[in-house]
Amino acid sequence: MGSNLHLDAFPHREKLMKWQQMQKNCDDANAASRTAAIKNMQIRNVQLYRLHRQCSPKPATPNPTPAKSPVPSPPPSGL
Repeated sequence: MGSNLHLDAFPHREKLMKWQQMQKNCDDANAASRTAAIKNMQIRNVQLYRLHRQCSPKPATPNPTPAKSPVPSPPPSGL
């Protein structure tokens, strides 16, 4: 009876290995999407910060020059 139990454990071990591999793939995918989300958030924050700097009143300068609004660069695609 002990030997049957031992033999029965092998298919479960294989299932466990497959499940662990799937879990790892899932974790990798989550990590990748999390990294992409963080990167997009950082890009958005930089863009918002620049916009805020553009719109916020500047401290008085000795000889003020008319502010030209720079053309915003399109967000990098494919990230």
